[in-house]
Amino acid sequence: MTGFYTVLLLMVSNVFMTFAWYGHLKLQEMKLIDNWPLIGVILFSWGIALFEYSFQVPANRIGFVDNGGPFNLVQLKVIQEVVSLTVFSLFTILVFKGQTFHWNHIARLPYPGGVLRIHEVMIMAKQYSDKTNAIIYAVIGCGLLIWALLGYRGSAVFTSAPFIIAVIDFIMAGFYALRHIRLKKATRDEADGSGGDC
Repeated sequence: MTGFYTVLLLMVSNVFMTFAWYGHLKLQEMKLIDNWPLIGVILFSWGIALFEYSFQVPANRIGFVDNGGPFNLVQLKVIQEVVSLTVFSLFTILVFKGQTFHWNHIARLPYPGGVLRIHEVMIMAKQYSDKTNAIIYAVIGCGLLIWALLGYRGSAVFTSAPFIIAVIDFIMAGFYALRHIRLKKATRDEADGSGGDC
């Protein structure tokens, strides 16, 4: 039940966050705050963000595994990003009715790429072998390359975030593959060398 309350609080928090970040644009469009100075809009948004934090902080505290919740830090962040994208998508469709939201907009958002990077946290925590790291980077690089090709047109593919991240992933895959090969060769050479001493 703690997991349910965590996600529910994160959803409410993200409604406030999205309104704090983008709601002033709608209010300006409706001519409600179009004459306000920028500092007034900032303070107005900051006041809304206070409610965001009033839900976000409890969500993270009750959901965190060290406080008896079901989620570790990485899981909380992934849930936050997924909820954030979902709320933003609904906000765009419902509040900014003139704005259209298509599948390729998802491909252009940087956050799904960020969600895919969770494996890097595990790599830094030394959860995987070099061979596994190489495979993970290669597979995700392929996925991002397909994402770039489907989400962008013409030369924009080569300057898109998914394409650039895919290239970095392929470089990282090569790095881990070479390190795996070197380590395997060093282990084999060591075994051959120790056998000759007997």
